[in-house]
Amino acid sequence: MLDLDRVEVLKGPQGTLYGESSIGGAIKYITKNPNLVGDTDLFVETNVNSIDGDGNGYRVTAAGNVLSTDTFGLRLMGYKETKPGWVDNDYWGKEANEQERESYRLKALWTPIDAFSADLLYQHYEAAQAANGRSETDFTNHGFTATSIYEDWDLATLTLHWDITPEISLTSATSKLDRKANSPTDVSGWVPVVERFFPGTTVYAPQFGNEITVDQPVELIGYETPGVIDNISHETRLNGVFRDNIYWTAGFYWKDAEYSADSGSIYWPDPDATGAGAGHATNVYQSTEAYALFADVSYQFADAWEATFGLRQYWDERYSNSSGISFGTPRGFSDTVKNDSTIGRVVLKYAYDENTIAYASASQGFRSGGIQTAETFNTSGGTVPNTFDPEDLITYELGLKGRTLGGDLRYELATYFSDYTNVQIVEPVLVLSAVVSGGKAEIKGFESALSYDITPNLFVNFTYSYNDAQYTEATAQHDKGEPFDGVPMYSTLGLSADYSFNWSSQIRGHFRMDYFSQDGQEQNSKDGSFDILNQQYEGVKQLNARLGWLLDDWSAYLYAENLTNEEKQLRRPFRGTIDYVIQPPRSLGLTVRYQF
Repeated sequence: MLDLDRVEVLKGPQGTLYGESSIGGAIKYITKNPNLVGDTDLFVETNVNSIDGDGNGYRVTAAGNVLSTDTFGLRLMGYKETKPGWVDNDYWGKEANEQERESYRLKALWTPIDAFSADLLYQHYEAAQAANGRSETDFTNHGFTATSIYEDWDLATLTLHWDITPEISLTSATSKLDRKANSPTDVSGWVPVVERFFPGTTVYAPQFGNEITVDQPVELIGYETPGVIDNISHETRLNGVFRDNIYWTAGFYWKDAEYSADSGSIYWPDPDATGAGAGHATNVYQSTEAYALFADVSYQFADAWEATFGLRQYWDERYSNSSGISFGTPRGFSDTVKNDSTIGRVVLKYAYDENTIAYASASQGFRSGGIQTAETFNTSGGTVPNTFDPEDLITYELGLKGRTLGGDLRYELATYFSDYTNVQIVEPVLVLSAVVSGGKAEIKGFESALSYDITPNLFVNFTYSYNDAQYTEATAQHDKGEPFDGVPMYSTLGLSADYSFNWSSQIRGHFRMDYFSQDGQEQNSKDGSFDILNQQYEGVKQLNARLGWLLDDWSAYLYAENLTNEEKQLRRPFRGTIDYVIQPPRSLGLTVRYQF
């Protein structure tokens, strides 16, 4: 995301205003609007970079206002990038995870009268790379992906805003997303399973007591999922103020989404070794139609007290139809599920003085139930249900925000407890994967943040959080007391410092250093004969630095990411996949910008 105005981080759940997708919070990327003051505000930026492992990359970006009048503005952005790779692949060549990306954006703003505005955004994005970034610990990749990874999408959004009266405004937002993507991966861990269904066709035949019966037995398996998403949504929102102390929002939401994919596995070196084509091939179609009504009211009932009440009623209906073949056996099903949920939030704020605010909140979130993309079965022979239930979450939070030392020191402290019901987890199964119920869970922890302007030129920031997420009941997938899969155990730390100075009387300077560390994680699963329990992987530590020169309309920055060249294992082989995901090596770069 480039040419941004700001990024807003809203801690979750935010379901009453932002819906089912915000169970963990919401991050809003707000792009720059065209200005209506006649200023072109153009810039051109170039970047060159290199990553350990002989990977080199570049990026060229241009953005700015190209048309500006009293009532109409047009802003354009475009960039093209080669992201360097660092993984050598036996089948695709060196730097298998090198990525080519490009995007362009158009944003138009029309204000024929002071009380009305129309904002149109259109953005196109595309990216492609030969293979994935998984590798052995020496950054070599022996995985087989028969096709490349790609993503291609077009997004259009039209936002209309009307100030009906000085106290009431109406906003209408309609968006459409068309996305195509392919996510191939190596699932060669299933070669022994193919041998079980088709004796003598794989390199594992002798280990099963079978004779090899084909000229080129199966050594590797790649799986691809080229999918298409068509999504259109609309929201109408009213905002108002009543008696200067009641602020309210009410609205309606609608979404219509479709997903289709022709997925399948491909054998190497002989795709037809088994005589039955792909081990697994599926044609999937899924659709969702959703509606919601929501309202949110904040009432300042005393000089220091404010209460907020929010409510959202949500309905959706999901339909799926899939057909295919699994190891020679025709499989397929169609199903429909309906979800509805009523969730709310309550927030109480107390302003001790103009510098200190305390708050308490209780917020609900939900995620709709759904339908598997294919009929699946686990390694012990049992089938996985075609549908899965919705999940619910309620979070209680106490917090304190403030500033002291004349505003130079700012702080945020919060503690929270979340009660999770019917956690949706992705469970690797014999064919592909399935979403299943992980039962009940609890999440508790606290967050802290301090920022301090030590001098007018020196700024430091500190963040620390502690998180303990555990399943509180035993299910087919997890034991009671096991931690959440893929969630840090237990702490996350961030430190940064910014220092401004002068290289000379005309050239300004800037230096920034930041450090991040995160505890390791666990991956746990139980599934018949393929038990893999308590799989632990390492935490992350990373040090970054940046040094800059600024002269009038020119600026230049040297930067280093992962300065100490840490190579932590972020994911380990799990079921069908055979390679690790490893922290990217050290990278160095130079960015130069000219502002017109």
